[in-house]
Amino acid sequence: MFLPVTTNQMHLMVNPDRIRLHRDEPYNPCVTMKRLSTSLLIFALALLPGCKQHLVKRVISTAKIPDKQFVAPEPIITVWVHGTSFTWWRHCPFGLTPAYALPDGSRLQRFVKKLAGRYPEGYSLKTFYAFGWSGRLSFEEREQAAHDLYRLLRKEIMAYEHSYLVRPRVRLICHSHGGNVALNLAKVKQPHDVHFVVDELILLACPVQKVTSNYLLDPMFKKVYALYSRNDLGQIMDPQGLYSISRAAHPVSGKQRAQCPLLSERCFAPHQKLLQGRLRVDGASASHIEFADEHIFTILPTLTAALEECKQEAAGRFVEQENVIYSLRVKTA
Repeated sequence: MFLPVTTNQMHLMVNPDRIRLHRDEPYNPCVTMKRLSTSLLIFALALLPGCKQHLVKRVISTAKIPDKQFVAPEPIITVWVHGTSFTWWRHCPFGLTPAYALPDGSRLQRFVKKLAGRYPEGYSLKTFYAFGWSGRLSFEEREQAAHDLYRLLRKEIMAYEHSYLVRPRVRLICHSHGGNVALNLAKVKQPHDVHFVVDELILLACPVQKVTSNYLLDPMFKKVYALYSRNDLGQIMDPQGLYSISRAAHPVSGKQRAQCPLLSERCFAPHQKLLQGRLRVDGASASHIEFADEHIFTILPTLTAALEECKQEAAGRFVEQENVIYSLRVKTA
């Protein structure tokens, strides 16, 4: 039996059989202090900026976004790559599935339809795909998922070229560790396959990890947009420094110990093909799962266009080696 519990922002279904009562437990000041210290530590970690940065601010109102804009010069294949499986995107079918073949009324299909209605030339239900993988919290699983994505996407590109006699542009939209799946494409692709190119890589709250972050520099990625939120705990909570693969890549000796932080990071090292944005929605920092929600998902072209405009406005103010972060403030009302 489940009982409904109503709050100001959400409706929860609570199983009374699993409710643990604490009122009969004796008060233990040590346990209380431990819990308080842990909460304060997590809160402090969430506030860390993660990198030295210069902020360029831009306010975006979704109420002013007109329909039918952002005309693309050529057809584009868009692929959504979900993150770790505890998110609701775990329901995405395994493999590469066209958006129109998803269950009618599914969350992703509904989002894609709204996105395509707003930006019809850049996004289409016919050329939008969802890539499903195990979603396990594992470096090996993400690398295997990259193998599968490479094989399936390469096959789709070849079929498109055969049917339409033109190479499509490729856009990957990745949430959380789905971004590290995409970055692993640089590792798993065939060395001679110079024609396999990701024209646009959009990373939403991707945990920045030393094992994969340098793959962003691979020439196969032409343009990269990375959006994050300062208070997003989910992005940084994967402890990259505890994994053996991280220690193997960065031996613990002398100054090299500092090269691999304990937690994942928020920002990539600056590069000319990378634009990074710190996102706030209606005055609040976006949560980890919020990056994959409708009000952000369906305005992604506006957000990437805003990053490009900020870059143009900031031209000449910073040197290439400086890490410039563009602060995007979205107003939905």
